[in-house]
Amino acid sequence: MRTQLRPNEDQSLAALVREIVDDAQTILRREILLAKTEFREEWLQGKRLLTLGAMGLVFSFYGVGLLALAISQLLITSGFEFWVAYGLCSLVFVAVGTGFFIVLKLNAKPRNERTLHAIFQER
Repeated sequence: MRTQLRPNEDQSLAALVREIVDDAQTILRREILLAKTEFREEWLQGKRLLTLGAMGLVFSFYGVGLLALAISQLLITSGFEFWVAYGLCSLVFVAVGTGFFIVLKLNAKPRNERTLHAIFQER
């Protein structure tokens, strides 16, 4: 791609048009290559984040389970009945989980209810 055009009396209009088309094709190819590269990088970053999130979820799940067992055993050794200790611990974790879901629902972005089918029917 040329950065500067030099006026030449021998250069025809067809040659100038061909040069402009070649430059436009080069720009288009580079833009497509850039878009592919950006998409690939975003895809890989999303994949890494999803993997880390899944691993964190698994470890958190087991951590919460062990914490629930430890709290239940603490309540049992404090004099609570076996079923009362596990019931209280379960209720606390259910309440916390419900709180997280409520916060998630309140902060979720509303979806666009229009589908592609409805958009095409309008035309």
